[in-house]
Amino acid sequence: MEATSQSTPIGGKKHQWTSIEDLKLVECLIEMCNSGRWKADNVYGKDRATGDGAMGFSETLDEIAEEINNGWNDDYDPFDTLDEMNANASMNNNIPSSQTTRKAKRKSNNRDPLVELLSKSMQEFSTMQASASNSIRKLADCFQHEADSAARRMNLYEEIKKVDGLTNSQRLKIGKLLVSNQPHIDYFFTLEEELGN
Repeated sequence: MEATSQSTPIGGKKHQWTSIEDLKLVECLIEMCNSGRWKADNVYGKDRATGDGAMGFSETLDEIAEEINNGWNDDYDPFDTLDEMNANASMNNNIPSSQTTRKAKRKSNNRDPLVELLSKSMQEFSTMQASASNSIRKLADCFQHEADSAARRMNLYEEIKKVDGLTNSQRLKIGKLLVSNQPHIDYFFTLEEELGN
């Protein structure tokens, strides 16, 4: 028996491009490249550390900063990734737990107006909170001083009773005189502290 050779390749019959199809394909590829939607030029790692266009760490950081400043990510919409997240979540249910998945990193836009508005609002809130805190502290000090003054007024008559040689009517007159002026009460109690020591 004679062996027969297979004329078709292993992957099945390959498509043969005609010259017209070939020209149309080249036109489409050129159009995609010129439109800016084909981002084959910015593939990270296309030139390894020893390639012709190799960049160091600082050069890479400078390039990233320049891209951010030029607004390379202005058309970024954070809601576009919601569909991808839902699709990935349903696919993750089918993956065995021994496999790990790599999450894609989202690049943030530093010039997002919502982020700027929130940042500005937080700064204003922080400033208002600091000034309110100072005002509240001053009010608390004032209320404490008033509470101390009220306690002194309540103890005034008991302290006047300790002074020997005064009649009740004299004690009432002295108490009335002192109560009418807070600095007099403060002075009276400082004298008592000095005399007591």
